[in-house]
Amino acid sequence: MLDNIFETFNDPAAEESFGPDSETYRVHAFVAYLIPILFFVPFITNKYSDYCKFHSNQCLAWMIGVFALNIIKTILAHIPVLGAILNLVIKLAMLAAWVILLIGVWRGKALKIPFLGDLIQAFK
Repeated sequence: MLDNIFETFNDPAAEESFGPDSETYRVHAFVAYLIPILFFVPFITNKYSDYCKFHSNQCLAWMIGVFALNIIKTILAHIPVLGAILNLVIKLAMLAAWVILLIGVWRGKALKIPFLGDLIQAFK
């Protein structure tokens, strides 16, 4: 099942451009996904690496997405029963996505964040 998710969200062209960098810098990228405010760490370690640039961009997209979802959760919290249910569903979806991203970066995958992944290209 996890392999199907990786196939769906993986960017094969980006993954091919990584080369040996996925092994060299995977800990830096993992830390950036683990603590999203550190999205710039992979880029700082090697600003010429496609792997580092890709994961810095995706981590920034993840951080912005989580921030937006937290705003939505706050608004939904004011709806008595439905808000609590939707809030729980969003929390579980965010947790699942986070774990998938962490596993994907450790495996050297190029997982793109839906919607925001293509829009945010801060590190070129």
